[in-house]
Amino acid sequence: MSSNATVKGTAFLTDFRACPISFLNVGRATCKRSLPDFSLSSRKQKAANRLNPIQRRLILQTATVEKQRSQTSPMCPRAKASKHSLDITLCAVQSKRMAETPSTMLPLGTLAPGFSLPDADGRFISYGDYENANGRLVMFLCNHCPYVIHIQNALAEMGRQFLPKNIVIFAVNANDAEKYPADSPTKMKETAERVGYPFFYLYDATQEVAKAYRAACTPDFFLFNKENRLVYRGQFDDARPGNQLPITGRDLKNAMNALLEGKAVSPDQKPSRGCNIKWKPGNEPDYFASPSSS
Repeated sequence: MSSNATVKGTAFLTDFRACPISFLNVGRATCKRSLPDFSLSSRKQKAANRLNPIQRRLILQTATVEKQRSQTSPMCPRAKASKHSLDITLCAVQSKRMAETPSTMLPLGTLAPGFSLPDADGRFISYGDYENANGRLVMFLCNHCPYVIHIQNALAEMGRQFLPKNIVIFAVNANDAEKYPADSPTKMKETAERVGYPFFYLYDATQEVAKAYRAACTPDFFLFNKENRLVYRGQFDDARPGNQLPITGRDLKNAMNALLEGKAVSPDQKPSRGCNIKWKPGNEPDYFASPSSS
């Protein structure tokens, strides 16, 4: 997320392209202690009144916790621990009216585009280095998107489950880090360490790898078999920020299990949906929808 799009306290997002349609569930981020009443400024209250009741309640809840966090010493442990989520909650709420971006659904059977990309420490990792893998999963992620944040822990768990089964996993961040510094390599390293990503987390500075895969959103998933042919592209599962569905990774895990068992992966696949990849100005691919519609 760019510095001018970072939301602190009750600030409202000015760059709506930085966030997707849905909002975070801040129930996990609120403290059980008694919190003071909080009122938005008149200008912000007018803006909040244009939202639906659920969105208004989320804004007020978040603002209340932020005020408590700034006034209480020692800080409420749960509120302190949830700082990362609270900082982006209003961003996600304010962008509720934006359209989310779906996968382009690359044709099944497509040969995997090769790549060699650096991780946050500058070490290059190549797709072709793992010829004996049972399968390879390429995921387009980033640090700031609420859709990715919503499933980060589940992604780490999935990695711990399938890496020992010789499925190599590459996570790729292709966002414009100059405009969205929250997606810089330094922040990638912080995110990987905080969440506990066990897989490669690589930076596509030129965005050419994302274009080669026709990646459109974060998260976006591409699973390839031993012959490097695409057998699955689509969603992690049906869970989205705010829809209260359990995060299981069912769709993607079913595909990986079928691949490992030598079974055909079901072609009934749903597109992933999330924030659009933040393309550099003038580098947008032909399949990219303008921010006004994505």
